[in-house]
Amino acid sequence: MQDYLATDPLPQCEPNEHFTTEFAPFLSLPGFFPGAGGFFHGHSKPTRKVLIFGTDFGPLGYQQQLGRTGGEPANNPTIANLAKVLGEANVSLKDCFLTNAVLCMWRTDSTVGNHGIWRSYSRYIEQCATWHQRFIASVKPRGVILMGTPALETTGKLLFPALAEHWANLKTMTQVYAAGKEVYHEPDGPTVLVMPHTSYWHVNGRRHAVAVHQHLKLMG
Repeated sequence: MQDYLATDPLPQCEPNEHFTTEFAPFLSLPGFFPGAGGFFHGHSKPTRKVLIFGTDFGPLGYQQQLGRTGGEPANNPTIANLAKVLGEANVSLKDCFLTNAVLCMWRTDSTVGNHGIWRSYSRYIEQCATWHQRFIASVKPRGVILMGTPALETTGKLLFPALAEHWANLKTMTQVYAAGKEVYHEPDGPTVLVMPHTSYWHVNGRRHAVAVHQHLKLMG
């Protein structure tokens, strides 16, 4: 990843009170990119056959401690639940690259509901999507997984513009799954799956778990 960033650095945003793009990624440590290296514990050289998008990494203070803690902990709810869901569908963790749609760190300790702030920084969010599009074109994954409602509302449609029509008039994850629109096949590109965020899997994942499992098995 270090070599890739040398030729295509992360987009930068003007200084603001909400989030920052001034941080140093711990690329050799497990956890979600860009705070960490984008891999599960024990799989430091992922094949990147499957790209998994969270929303954003989280607080800057948390990210800055990763060097001391050895990366994001394996029992982090998002990571632990995701590993379990993937394992049950026979998707190898060594094939997965963990990343985030928005490539910043929050200045606040709480990131719940903060994605509404992005409306004031639409140019930066679009730059993040464009960076990811180049990355996807470079690594050529067979599958892309978009986790969480922000992917449905905003970031997924920026990454794959055809999703705006694919998800037309569908505003919730339940509506998307009821319409059978949770999977999209990008022409000459990856299969894209939107699913509930695994940090809330015990709440939101149950109702869609069977369908998610079926789609992941095909992706694996």
